[in-house]
Amino acid sequence: RQLKASRLSYFALIAVTLYDLYPRDDWNFVFGLASSTSRVGVFSMARYFTEFPDLPKLSLKPTASPLHTDVKFLQRICKVMCHELCHMFNIKHCIFFHCIMNGSNNLQETDKRPLFLCPVCLRKLLLVSGFDLRKRYDDMLKFWTSRADVQSAQWLRKRIEETTAK
Repeated sequence: RQLKASRLSYFALIAVTLYDLYPRDDWNFVFGLASSTSRVGVFSMARYFTEFPDLPKLSLKPTASPLHTDVKFLQRICKVMCHELCHMFNIKHCIFFHCIMNGSNNLQETDKRPLFLCPVCLRKLLLVSGFDLRKRYDDMLKFWTSRADVQSAQWLRKRIEETTAK
């Protein structure tokens, strides 16, 4: 009820947890869940830490260590959060290209997924949100450059170059 009452004060709402998510008793875990009707979602960081499955018991102690470097950890979080946010805008799993909207059932599949939307999913997001693509790419370039993610920054520079050339 509280979410319905405050619906106009948010565009989308996402929660973060350190607990594993199981949508049904007979399902395996999921990295995240989202609803396109209420534009709310949740994603779990539980499996990104070496302390999994005991992480929630540690109460977010500063000793919790990501499984990989900070950039890898941040990439994983961004991939799942962006994936779930796109679901909130009714964008389904992508079957057309290698895309952030591809499904994943384990960390290896998540790591293989790109950080970016394919042209089809990007167009869908543009249609429902109307954001400025150039500004988005510029902001993402600043973000990933400041985190020393050379590969993502390189991809973004190329996209900016290609979109400005048209």
